[in-house]
Amino acid sequence: MRYVIFFLSTFLIIGCKNEATQPAQETVKDGTESPLYEQVMEIHDAVMPQMSKIHELKKQLTAIRTDQNAAEVDEKIKKLEEADEAMMSWMAMFKLPEQVNEQEAYLKNEKVNIELVAEKMKIAMSEASLYLAPLDTSSGQ
Repeated sequence: MRYVIFFLSTFLIIGCKNEATQPAQETVKDGTESPLYEQVMEIHDAVMPQMSKIHELKKQLTAIRTDQNAAEVDEKIKKLEEADEAMMSWMAMFKLPEQVNEQEAYLKNEKVNIELVAEKMKIAMSEASLYLAPLDTSSGQ
């Protein structure tokens, strides 16, 4: 009976020890501690909250759309939708390779990609805001 308890205790201790060390190995393996990963995520985190502004601008443009301004408004809405889709696609496709030797090249490429998404969002929002600006000031008078 003592031997059974001894063996069970040994297996429990070994099992707990292996579980405790696994998460640390996984964080190193998945590359999330890389400075490059942090840079990519900083860019993403800076522009992601602006998605709500894209949706608000689309709503405002849709509300003012008439037969006379349809072409201009539709162009602005299309750019906003493309920026929105670019962010959604980037997030859906972002997956760090499991192979550590592939992670740096992947992150360098993804940093460029998220910078392009951020720029696309900035331009689309700027153009929509500039188009809407004269309407906001004239409606208050």
